[in-house]
Amino acid sequence: MPQKPKYAARRGGAGYRAAQRRGSNNTVWWMFGAVALAILVLVVVRLLVPSGGPGSSQDGKPVAADVLMNLTSVPLSAFDSVGIGPAKGSGKVITPAGGTTTLWKDSTGKPVVMYVGAEYCPYCAATRWALVTGLSRFGTFKGLEYMTSSPTDVYPDTPTFTFVHATYSSPYVDFQPVEEQGEIIGQPLQSLNAQQSAYRAKYEAAPYFPGAVPGQYDYPFVDVANRYLWEGAFYSPSVLAGQLWPAISQAVHAGKAPVAQSVLGGANVLSAAICAVDGGRPAPVCQSSGVKAAATTLPKAQGAGA
Repeated sequence: MPQKPKYAARRGGAGYRAAQRRGSNNTVWWMFGAVALAILVLVVVRLLVPSGGPGSSQDGKPVAADVLMNLTSVPLSAFDSVGIGPAKGSGKVITPAGGTTTLWKDSTGKPVVMYVGAEYCPYCAATRWALVTGLSRFGTFKGLEYMTSSPTDVYPDTPTFTFVHATYSSPYVDFQPVEEQGEIIGQPLQSLNAQQSAYRAKYEAAPYFPGAVPGQYDYPFVDVANRYLWEGAFYSPSVLAGQLWPAISQAVHAGKAPVAQSVLGGANVLSAAICAVDGGRPAPVCQSSGVKAAATTLPKAQGAGA
């Protein structure tokens, strides 16, 4: 089992000190009544608040068709107008061994894109928006579900998705997502297979990530065919704060708001990495100005095996 990542929830103390019993029984019953009323109000508010906002009432539910359509049919002009945008964030991208490694391909010859994350992780939450939007340029998602990040971590309740029940099909790339932990920190969810574990242990480590400790991993981790690696988000989760999935997806589709700049910039960087390992297909994507601009930010791979 990997060590708990550094993006851990901030837990509070043991709680309030128990009040001493003072006053009459009437006072005690009044206090119990006030607490019961407060709980009842919270339950009523929870039931009356419309679904779809940060706070996890949508967690695990299928992504609405209009939200998915907005993210999977972004106009090329929107991608191109953004270019890389602010999509740097806390992520790092490097070329393993100077680009001399053999590309990681599946049994059909398609390059592999591996994502390792956790449902509670806010940095994973931000990364998934770029992954869904970027990978939709190369293939099709089914079974995506809503998710929000932990309410006790940094950037609490960041709206996002989960890949737990999702499938992805593409003629160009094989996407292998693993949600290693669930909504609760430390809760096991999915496991990496032997090949995924071996590549993660090899590449999410020094010298590729200086200072990394063997066997200690951070979320999210993205590996594009063992050629390009990210440890961390493409951009800050703060741009997603307090927004709903429909509003975010509409903004991304239009390509104007700050959240669209971040999501589409990350999608362009991911697209550029994929285009570099899949033979530049599909050409309309790989030859677009947004992807070409993002490609200039990727390290040059010299003498790379195929």
